[in-house]
Amino acid sequence: MLCFTQLGSLINTIFVNFVIKNKSMSTIELKDKIQKRLAEIEDESFLKEIYGLISDDETPYEFSAEQEIRIEQALEEIRQGKVISNDDVKRDAEEWLRK
Repeated sequence: MLCFTQLGSLINTIFVNFVIKNKSMSTIELKDKIQKRLAEIEDESFLKEIYGLISDDETPYEFSAEQEIRIEQALEEIRQGKVISNDDVKRDAEEWLRK
């Protein structure tokens, strides 16, 4: 099971790979691609999260009780030194993406 830190690093790696692969796209092309992808998403909670990321709303993000527990568990893992380097996570993500 991935810890919160590992999951964040994996998501970051996947995002960076997406950006690198799509680096040559113009702003218009990128907006078009994002709009098309958004139109395909049916998950309302996911769409609300995306909207929260891009809105000008100053309301701070509120974590659920379960999320707060997982965050505290991840912070405890960090305090105990149970971490993986970013390079290791990138390597693991690249291996996983090749499967």
